[in-house]
Amino acid sequence: NGEELWWATKYYTIDPRSLEFKYLLQWYRESYSLNVQATQ
Repeated sequence: NGEELWWATKYYTIDPRSLEFKYLLQWYRESYSLNVQATQ
């Protein structure tokens, strides 16, 4: 499910090499793992 990431890329143009992208990716991984744990 990549809807959240798609939503982010739709409204924000983020350089993959930037710190913003790293923070976004970290947040996305954390929220994804939390969602996976919640559904199990």
